[in-house]
Amino acid sequence: MKAWKKNPHTDFTFIDYQLPTAIRSENIPYIKRICKERIDSVSTFVLLIGKDTKFKTTFVKYEVECAVKKGCRLFALNLNNSRKSDSLCPDFIKDLGFVFLPYSQKALMYCLENIPKHEVGKNYVLSDATYRKLGL
Repeated sequence: MKAWKKNPHTDFTFIDYQLPTAIRSENIPYIKRICKERIDSVSTFVLLIGKDTKFKTTFVKYEVECAVKKGCRLFALNLNNSRKSDSLCPDFIKDLGFVFLPYSQKALMYCLENIPKHEVGKNYVLSDATYRKLGL
């Protein structure tokens, strides 16, 4: 995503709230407070789903909970390019209103421009027709 942002031929911007360096603390409440402060300042939350995301329950789960509580739009980008929730999807994001996408700038840009926040209760995917329209 950082490369997308640097490309002068794309109109993509985002704020990278990933911590630049690991917080050198074993104080879990402190770490969670820092994460919550960052999430409190955004309206859209994008979760990258990789092979180990489902096992990161201490902080990733907490970040998701904060984003849901705040009422953020929720997008899940699958690094394996799946267009839907699959076996790598953490159980803790099921039915929270996430829109599942492959790791694709075109798909994410489309969603950022066209998809409103979804209600908690189920997750969502783009239609095959939408992917065809995007050339994906």
